[in-house]
Amino acid sequence: MSAAQSVAVSTARLVKDVTRRYRLTSASKLLDVGGEGEVVTNFRARGVIAFGLYDGAAPPRDPYANQPELIEIPERQPAVLHQGVPFRAHTFDCVLLRETNTFDGSLSSPEACTATANLLASLKPGGVLVWCVPVSRDALATHLSAFPGQPQSIKLGIGGIVGALLRLIGIGRNSGLPAVEYKLPIEPVSRLEWHRIARQVVMAAQQPAA
Repeated sequence: MSAAQSVAVSTARLVKDVTRRYRLTSASKLLDVGGEGEVVTNFRARGVIAFGLYDGAAPPRDPYANQPELIEIPERQPAVLHQGVPFRAHTFDCVLLRETNTFDGSLSSPEACTATANLLASLKPGGVLVWCVPVSRDALATHLSAFPGQPQSIKLGIGGIVGALLRLIGIGRNSGLPAVEYKLPIEPVSRLEWHRIARQVVMAAQQPAA
């Protein structure tokens, strides 16, 4: 997956596809990372409990402190992902990672690995991280392989069953937004354990080649 492969998908189609694909309901919680607040607004219009983060220094406070009721949190708030995600662990059913500067460099950097650990920790057991940020597919596979979960390449915003049938007969095969769907194991993983794994990834990357 590269920046050149990113295909524009309308907000409405993206939200509809994600809602349908992951069976999000009024009891579901979703975190949208990056971009404008329109995506969060659209999810909320569908009844999903949705919130957004964008790159920026968060207000000085403990990022893991008990939060007020989620509905009271603004649609978009600033956060530096490797410093912390301002939600409690095991909060979200789905994290949609669309835009952030955190993963612009090496995916084996301490910042990138810690950011991934923070995002994964915010998911409920069995939740899903949908990685839409354009990065090298090989680098992403290596990055995610150290974390317990099941990655799968997907296309978002492809029109459901109709879109699938059209691609089956050769129409619109290149449509949709390339992404990687990363499903967490059903067994709970603590934030501490996610960070332990992240440290292992960083240490392994820093070992000199044999």
